[in-house]
Amino acid sequence: GQGGPIDSPTPEETLELFLGNAGTAMRPLAAALCMGKGKFVLDGVPRMRERPIADLIDGLQQLGAKVTCVEETGCPPVTIDADGLKSGSASISGKMSSQFLSSLLMASPAVDGEVKISIKDELISAPYVSLTIGLMKKFGVN
Repeated sequence: GQGGPIDSPTPEETLELFLGNAGTAMRPLAAALCMGKGKFVLDGVPRMRERPIADLIDGLQQLGAKVTCVEETGCPPVTIDADGLKSGSASISGKMSSQFLSSLLMASPAVDGEVKISIKDELISAPYVSLTIGLMKKFGVN
């Protein structure tokens, strides 16, 4: 329900969001928050800090996002200093999770300009990506 990017209600403060063990929330929320403006930290239970997100972070960084995860592990917490995403290209791995690609796809319509996303290797769980694309088409995204 925002009708566009999500901006922080307190731009000067960092909003900390605790997501428990919800990896399915962590990944698209990281991309969604990068579309807007504000400072955020996404974290969860200790098990969440073992769940990879580096490929998504890499793709978001390629589109101009100021977003990081723990460099040594490639896992949360995720720190975001959002100022929107930029047009351009992102190339990510498709081996780890289709949620990374789906998250980038869902964030792309908020970019002013064209976004090209490519997969460096093989895409696992392609049916889930097809579902994402199909749903986006129903909302008028080409």
